[in-house]
Amino acid sequence: MKSYHLIIGLIVFIFSGCGNEVSTSTKDGSATITMATLDGTWTEECQFLSSSSTSAKIAILFSNSSDNATQSTTFYTGTICYNQNYILRNKINNISIGTKTTNTAGLIITKYTAVISDITIEPKNATLASSLNSISFCGVTSWSSGSETSIAGKTCSSTTYSSANTGYRDIIQMNSEKTYIRTGNTSDLESDGYPSTVYSNKYYK
Repeated sequence: MKSYHLIIGLIVFIFSGCGNEVSTSTKDGSATITMATLDGTWTEECQFLSSSSTSAKIAILFSNSSDNATQSTTFYTGTICYNQNYILRNKINNISIGTKTTNTAGLIITKYTAVISDITIEPKNATLASSLNSISFCGVTSWSSGSETSIAGKTCSSTTYSSANTGYRDIIQMNSEKTYIRTGNTSDLESDGYPSTVYSNKYYK
C-alpha cells in the first residue's frame, strides 16, 4: 500500500500548490501577457519533496492556436526526478487573458479565466496501477500503467476534485525579459476568487 499512500500525499501537494510564496511586497515589472507570448512549454526545476523523500517536476503547455493549457506534474520515486511514478494532468480550455494589473497585495499580475476540461492521473508502472486498483482509488478499478484516467468530479480519499466544465480563475506573472513565468497560489484567494500572490517557483521555456 506504500504507493497508494504516496499518491494521496502528492496529489494534495500539487493541488494546494508548491514552492514558497513570493513576498507581498514584491513589485516586479512584469511583461504584458498574451496567449501568443505564453505559447509553448514552460518547465520548472526538479523539486525535492522532503515529506516523502521523492521528487516532482511541473511542465505547463500553453497553446495559442486552441486557447488551452495542460499542467503536467510528473512524480518520481527518486529524489532527483529519477524513476517516474505517475503523472497528474490538469487540463483547461477557453482561456481568456485579462490586462496587466496590480492586485491588493501589491503584485503586478495578469488575471485569466478558463474552463476545466479534465483532471487525470497516469500511473507509470504496473505496481502503482495494481495498488490503486486494489483499493478502488477514486472509485476506479481500471487503472493501467501508461494510460490516463479521469478523476474530474471524483472523490479520491478525502479530496473531491473539480468536475469538467467547471470555471477556473488564476493569475500569472511574466518577467520583463519574458524568460520565465510564475503562477498563482490557488489556496490563497482574494474576495473575487483570484489568488492574492504567486509562488516563487519559476517556469522557463
